[in-house]
Amino acid sequence: GNNMLCEGFVASHLIRFAAVVRNLQPERAYVCSVYARSEAGPSCESPNSPERATLAAAPRIEDLQVDEAEHDLIQVSWKWPQFKAPVSSKTSNDLEVEASVRELEVKGFEVRCAATTTWTRPSWRNPEFVACSKIKRDSCGRATVVVKDLDPDRGYYIEVRACSDAGVGVWCRVHDSAVSTSIDSQAPPAPELVSNSSTTLTFSFAALNDSRI
Repeated sequence: GNNMLCEGFVASHLIRFAAVVRNLQPERAYVCSVYARSEAGPSCESPNSPERATLAAAPRIEDLQVDEAEHDLIQVSWKWPQFKAPVSSKTSNDLEVEASVRELEVKGFEVRCAATTTWTRPSWRNPEFVACSKIKRDSCGRATVVVKDLDPDRGYYIEVRACSDAGVGVWCRVHDSAVSTSIDSQAPPAPELVSNSSTTLTFSFAALNDSRI
């Protein structure tokens, strides 16, 4: 649906043309056709090209997992996305699409969580954006984020998506089932020595009045 004039360049004995079609939707398949135009008017339209899809605005989160779960927080981590330019720097410069390529670089991540309920749809908290410069990396280079202010002994769905200047990626969930926080129980009294021998120590300690344990 875009009408444009294309500039040609010589490759071997053929004249090749290149055209950049802008303002398309991410992750959408398109076909392209062309026609020539002269002072006498336009030619017949060419056959359609094979379907070609635009890239996602931001990459999918890969290898998302739970590292730790306490009574009021859950720590998750994922593989840091590696940005790979879709075209060479020379090609992007020749086609004047450097800005569009830079827009695909990941700028940060959004994290959201929802407590499990009997309702069909989870009630998500407002997503929290964390810039790449603020993301902690573990010893393997994985991104790590701590989801805080959770209730003890409760299940939560946690999702993460990447963000770029071109837009946001899809939400990716940690596991299909909810992740549970731990029980917030009182620490038991210190154990007391009952007896000892040359090879053993026997201790006793009081039980806690907590049916969850």
